[in-house]
Amino acid sequence: MAKPRTTKSKLTEKQADYVEARLDGKSKTQAAKLAGYALSATQNALVEKAPSVSEALARARSELASTTQIKRVEVIEMLKEAYDMAKLVSEPGNMVAAAREIGKMLGFYEPETIKVQMTLQQSNMKQKFEALSDEELLQIAEGQARVIDGEFHVVS
Repeated sequence: MAKPRTTKSKLTEKQADYVEARLDGKSKTQAAKLAGYALSATQNALVEKAPSVSEALARARSELASTTQIKRVEVIEMLKEAYDMAKLVSEPGNMVAAAREIGKMLGFYEPETIKVQMTLQQSNMKQKFEALSDEELLQIAEGQARVIDGEFHVVS
């Protein structure tokens, strides 16, 4: 496959090789190794998150989709047909494979993002707990600490 064209951001040679390998169907780790990255699996996965790389991949995939005239909905329909055919001939392995691919395309395997916002009161409480020693926290956890609700003032 030809290397993707870049307009706004330039890719390094390694990044271009990585993009080409990903477009050829290689996993993130395989693509990173083929491109010459010598990182851990976690660091290899981060290569794709670089803005220039993710833009190049998105652009190339968009060009590929417009060239082939195949839309995501059509691919899902094909996978549903494959699932139905596998079901007719009692091939549970192929049914699972088709269902897995549909799930991936629909984003069911994406990690759930939970945003936690703290009120000022909760933030103050968090700071108080962070100021406690491990021994004091252990006493609270074991129910041995005596908690008195109120205010205190330091008298000098």
